[in-house]
Amino acid sequence: MPGGPSALDRLISRLGDVTNGMTPNGEETLLGRLAARLRQLERRIDDESAALLSRLTVRDEELLRSARRLYHACSVVPCLLYYLRTSESPTKFPATISFTIRKGVPRWTHHALWLAGWACMGRVFQSAGSAATRRFAAAMFATGIWTTFIFRLGGGLLSDAAHLLGAAAYMVDHEALSCAVAPPSRRIALRTIDD
Repeated sequence: MPGGPSALDRLISRLGDVTNGMTPNGEETLLGRLAARLRQLERRIDDESAALLSRLTVRDEELLRSARRLYHACSVVPCLLYYLRTSESPTKFPATISFTIRKGVPRWTHHALWLAGWACMGRVFQSAGSAATRRFAAAMFATGIWTTFIFRLGGGLLSDAAHLLGAAAYMVDHEALSCAVAPPSRRIALRTIDD
């Protein structure tokens, strides 16, 4: 190639082979380092999960079931209220949860159910969680407040951008949370062949 490799070729070389995380010269790539960090994080979540699950009492399990029911209701009831036109008419279809809970009765119903669910989860994390688990739960709760209470959809360009970032972080939080409260045998995990 005249003048050396193109910018795209250099980027591909830096990212490296996804299967082994190494460049053709045998150096670790960015993807290789990222994969290694993600494996470390997954092991840490597995360790925290095992510790949390070993400390759960019967009452904690009841609280987790209650939280799950409240969160399911939180996803369905406000949406039904929205389509019953309790907040606006005409309604938009299809609409995301974020759109349906941005005002009126659906908004306040969502917030009440969500806070009740977090009250149950918070009690479990307080009684059975490690300091790291409690910090994670507090950060996830704050992300939810950021996303649905402070920067709800429809508040303008900057508010919607903040909502988008918070919603993306909250989705990632849900993945980590589901790993933390579900034993590894009940999880679907993407693992590489060499793990």
